Amino acid sequence: MEYFGWKTSVDSKTCVLEVIENVTDVFELSRGISRVSDFPDAALIRMDRNFPKQIKLADQLDNDSGLTIVSTKIADAIRALSLTDVELLPVSILDHKGNDVDQHYFIVNPCTVLDCIDKEASSLMWNPLDENLIAGVLELVLQEGFESDSMIFRPKHFPQRIMVREDFVKKIEAIEAIEAIDAIDAIDASGVRFIPIDELI
Repeated sequence: MEYFGWKTSVDSKTCVLEVIENVTDVFELSRGISRVSDFPDAALIRMDRNFPKQIKLADQLDNDSGLTIVSTKIADAIRALSLTDVELLPVSILDHKGNDVDQHYFIVNPCTVLDCIDKEASSLMWNPLDENLIAGVLELVLQEGFESDSMIFRPKHFPQRIMVREDFVKKIEAIEAIEAIDAIDAIDASGVRFIPIDELI
């Protein structure tokens, strides 16, 4: 089984988002901590005022909180997989005028954290304030023979990065291929980016 890092692809037209608002302990959304029981209905995130001309919506949106924020299409694909260890937390997107964009978006919060990094073979920079967290990566190598029962998970020591199995990648890429043909679709099938583990930084 092959594994990939899940990141966001950006371009010059798609909106960029600021930090999430009305949510306490935001760091938990990058640690694999469950938030479904206390996630507020008032959670929102605004389009970045520094990029006023970028208003296009995509299936995945870049943001200053480092979260994986996806459209209904991606969220529905995850729901269809019946992944009990992945939360989809609704968040409102506000445009540059402060109006709700009237499209449903969700934060993907995988709660499975797996010890999968070969720390000896990898080139890692550790967080000086927390010796259990990786602050940066020059080269990332997974443990030999590593296998995950979870399609979407977080690596131990580096939970701010989401990893996925290749079968999940194929499912999402199939959706993108179909939606790209639909010219009347309001949301472009874009923004989702899967990269090889050795390129994950």
